[in-house]
Amino acid sequence: MNEPLAQRLRPKTLADVCGQQHLLAEGQVFRRTIESGRIPNMIFYGPSGTGKTTVARIIAEHGYKVGNIDATILCQRPKLAPHIPAMRAKLAEAFGMPVDAVSVKATTEEHLGFTGEGLGIAAHAVALIEAV
Repeated sequence: MNEPLAQRLRPKTLADVCGQQHLLAEGQVFRRTIESGRIPNMIFYGPSGTGKTTVARIIAEHGYKVGNIDATILCQRPKLAPHIPAMRAKLAEAFGMPVDAVSVKATTEEHLGFTGEGLGIAAHAVALIEAV
């Protein structure tokens, strides 16, 4: 089996998602919206590891797709410019979209905060969700 462990453990349904219960639990607003089939324009915003990609994949199973992705990575080092084309290609492959629908940018925080001090990396991403 070549699939990474993280991918094998990724929730497959809204009921499997841990956390975000105020939005995703049975009867809550976001879950009702997804299940109604009438998803309005929305932005998924939050820190890494909060389930944005997982929820986007689950929404895709309800007749929607990711139209485009705009991601920004914040880190002082390493320099990411040489890796951005590969990142765009991997995201495009993962979401079944053309590479030109994926934007990945990298920036520093000018030595401010934990990312600027080189203690970590942060990322922000916005994705357009549209009906298939």
